[in-house]
Amino acid sequence: MHFEFKKAKNGYTIIELLFAVSIMAVIFGVGFANLRGFQRRQLLENYVRQVKADLRLAQELALAGKKPSESANDCDTANLSGYTFRFYNNYPPALPTDPLIPDEYEIYAECPDWGNRVLIKGPIEIPIPFNISSSGMPGQRIKFNILGRGTDVVSATLTFRYEGILSTSRTITVTSTGQIQ
Repeated sequence: MHFEFKKAKNGYTIIELLFAVSIMAVIFGVGFANLRGFQRRQLLENYVRQVKADLRLAQELALAGKKPSESANDCDTANLSGYTFRFYNNYPPALPTDPLIPDEYEIYAECPDWGNRVLIKGPIEIPIPFNISSSGMPGQRIKFNILGRGTDVVSATLTFRYEGILSTSRTITVTSTGQIQ
């Protein structure tokens, strides 16, 4: 008995095609997940850079001792005591049907105290799902005193977090001398 096998036609079997497609799907899935994580990290970095720039704005205005240029503001007739960076945590809604409110921050000129202040910049929203938390900041604010007299905090830390499946965070620290890291 002699068996002859027919020569196979050129092409791929269904198993080979399924194997190739499944490998491509796994590679695509991993690549897409990495891309989404990269996008979230970049968005978080952008918000941290923006807040650092605004902290530096408050610091520079305080170092210069420059009063706000608006007409008829409280600083026209009072001494400028500094510039304050203040942020607001907007906590989760009480009911699931209530809308989420993003965290936000503002910059004020204080003349001469918190009761007499002039809005310089804000409110600026940190979009959901990003949020801010702090430590070492009484009243969730940092005041940069005029003419290089530092801040009203010993050491304040702002932590920016992306809340989600893969949460990530970045930190800004402001020292009593006014150094922003």
